[in-house]
Amino acid sequence: MDLRLAGPAAACWVTCALALWLPLGATLLFTAGWILAAAVGWILLRHRRAAMAATVAGVCGVAAAAGVVCAIRIGLVESSPVRTLEGKPRVTVQVTGDGQVFAGNGGVRLPVKILAAEGRRLRQVDAVLLARLSELPETVPGERLSVRVRVRPASPGPADRLVAARLTAVDEPRVVGAAPAWQRWAGRVRARLRESAARALPPRAAGLLPGLVLGDTGELDHGLRTNFSSAGLTHLTAVSGANFSLVCGAVVLGVRLLGASTRLTVAMGLVAM
Repeated sequence: MDLRLAGPAAACWVTCALALWLPLGATLLFTAGWILAAAVGWILLRHRRAAMAATVAGVCGVAAAAGVVCAIRIGLVESSPVRTLEGKPRVTVQVTGDGQVFAGNGGVRLPVKILAAEGRRLRQVDAVLLARLSELPETVPGERLSVRVRVRPASPGPADRLVAARLTAVDEPRVVGAAPAWQRWAGRVRARLRESAARALPPRAAGLLPGLVLGDTGELDHGLRTNFSSAGLTHLTAVSGANFSLVCGAVVLGVRLLGASTRLTVAMGLVAM
């Protein structure tokens, strides 16, 4: 691991965290400061302390880029016309991820991107659709839905800072556009894994396995989800788990193609873990 990347990475993370917490004006202010510091570091490259100046310019430049991206995203969300919609408009949304089922009340929180409202195309922004699980059709990312909603502001705090609004469904969502072919194929793979896990494992483990393998947390037990979040291990049920399954799967497949026995394959899989 190259430790020279630690500085830019830390600056990027700190900038993004501050942007999600602070008002947009404050984000623009400290982003301007990063840009100024990067420019000063670049100017000093031509003088004696070139190595130190290059480091300063790199760290500040990465932080400035992160600040600009965050400011643009937050600005688009805060200026979205979605926030001014009144009544119960019919909107067209595109599914962007897996739904999160609420324990006990039969509701689901589905991440979506708003495409249009009352037949009028809008600038695309992220939102969340709240609906009853019994009324929501089985969805895959990329699918388009039409639904009449009640529009409310997003929840305060950094978690929903990039979300333009909460859309509460007041009628049954209906599918108006199919997902791309590769998304439909991925949905079938995920469904087969969920079915296999449900047949072979206890309920909590059956909900956890698809998350560790494919990042599919739709069936993850609410208590287990909370425990992973409290322990700071949520990434294992998202991209980290998927990356792990790709590496381990490649090792197992390669060993089997070389003619290894089942015992040796299992041993090599454990070594890869």
